[in-house]
Amino acid sequence: MPGFASRPSRSTLSLILLLGVPTTLLFVLGGYVLYALLSESAGRLNETQRAGEERLARSIVRKFQGDLQNVVGDYSFWDEMYDFFEDPTDETWANDNLGPYVVDAFQADHTIAIGRDGEVIYHYHADAAGEAAETEDDHRRLNEVADRAFETQIPGTPTAIAGVVEFKGVPHFVAAAAVAVSAEERIAAGEKPNAVLFMLRPIDGALMQGMETDFGLGEPHVDKAGMPGVALIDPLGRPTGYTLHWVSRDVGGDFLASITPSVFTLIAGAVAAMLGIGTVWIGVFGRIQASEARAHAAEQTSQAKNLFLANMSHELRTPLNSIIGFSEILSSQSFGPLGHGNYAEYARDIHVSGRHLLGVVNDLLLMSKLDAGQHQIEIEAVALDEIVRESERMVSADAQARGIEIAVAPPAEPLDVLGGHQALRQILINLLGNAIKFSPEGGRIEIAWRRAGPGRCALTVADRGCGMPADVLARLGRPFNQSDSSFTRHHQGSGLGLAICFGLARAMNGDIAVSSAPGAGTAITLEMPLAPPSKTAQARGAALTLDRRPAAA
Repeated sequence: MPGFASRPSRSTLSLILLLGVPTTLLFVLGGYVLYALLSESAGRLNETQRAGEERLARSIVRKFQGDLQNVVGDYSFWDEMYDFFEDPTDETWANDNLGPYVVDAFQADHTIAIGRDGEVIYHYHADAAGEAAETEDDHRRLNEVADRAFETQIPGTPTAIAGVVEFKGVPHFVAAAAVAVSAEERIAAGEKPNAVLFMLRPIDGALMQGMETDFGLGEPHVDKAGMPGVALIDPLGRPTGYTLHWVSRDVGGDFLASITPSVFTLIAGAVAAMLGIGTVWIGVFGRIQASEARAHAAEQTSQAKNLFLANMSHELRTPLNSIIGFSEILSSQSFGPLGHGNYAEYARDIHVSGRHLLGVVNDLLLMSKLDAGQHQIEIEAVALDEIVRESERMVSADAQARGIEIAVAPPAEPLDVLGGHQALRQILINLLGNAIKFSPEGGRIEIAWRRAGPGRCALTVADRGCGMPADVLARLGRPFNQSDSSFTRHHQGSGLGLAICFGLARAMNGDIAVSSAPGAGTAITLEMPLAPPSKTAQARGAALTLDRRPAAA
């Protein structure tokens, strides 16, 4: 019968069962073992990821503390600072060197000085309106740090301590140092530290956002919850109760999800499964090593940057400030005539050279901050005509010395842009300085600005100097790059000017374009977003109020 003829024989069914069941069980068991191994590998990958993130978090904390520590150490080892705290009533000096300047340059919201009697002799807060009142516990904590700073101060050496303190209910990165004289004769005379200088930076949402954006730490936050993280320690080495937490990436789960389909495909055969095991383990160990390498590289980068900033700040700025100060005293002959007239002239040359070198050092530090994305710019509505007027006035002496005319062509309507006042002025001064430097004597420089499409404004600085070839234009904006080649260079410079301009423009959502050709001059255009009408009215009103202030007696 046909129906029976198509059925497999009993021996065939037995053979299928004999071979199929054990093979199926073998495949299932192999798949289970393989999946278990992969799960263990994923767990190890997550542990390695977490350990790398913890090292990164500790490195970030050390970086923020180290930045403040370097600044406070420099400031405390300064005779002018010591003399100011002997009689801290000069508000102009304090605003130029402490308070607002520290907030703008180093993002330290609080600048505090405590005398040897434990009383606060100077306190500046950038946003004092509506802040919580200082408590007795706050004062006690700062005095404990001040006592330790006085104890650890080493004569003739800038000495600072750093950590985290709770201040007005908010955790802050803090650095403190005893303010002492740096002149050897004053140290020999026995002048002791007269105050402890504090700089505090709040650990707030903006700082956490910076950690996530700049260092890739997932959703960082600081609180007193009993969760795993990095404990924050005060300058005396005691726990503050605050902990830095973050959300660790589930790299193991991602890896497992991505590899599972391949695993089930490999289960189709024993040989393929064995090859799959080897491939997966190679991939696992490769990812583990890559994760460890990234964490190690991030830590090394942070340490190298801290070392660079510390060395540049202490080894260059401190002696440069002394050179500038002493040469200024000599050139002005404050303590009487020097004798031969050449001495005063040489002192003026030293003073000018010192200020130039200090400017180069400051440019290097600014370039480092721009590269790290740590330079903060307060964005506001800025009147372009005011920026042009200020910048032209600051370079007019150099232009007149070479007989160069600066022609300003403002638009029919006043234009305000969204940007930082100081940053825009620095960009325009750099562009005008380069135009003057590369223009022939008796030349002409043109400044013009206009609307450039919806919501944008373009400001152009054009000269009729030597111009640049296409290969040089391609390198513009890179740090330490100079526009002319080594065999035609006639102008000195660090090559940071245009790189800083490009960095500042990008930080303000702007852009810079350069048009040039040999012998045809150079035109550099800064494009910025226009300020909305409401902000423009506010900026114009504030400028009008300032213009109407009565002159100082």
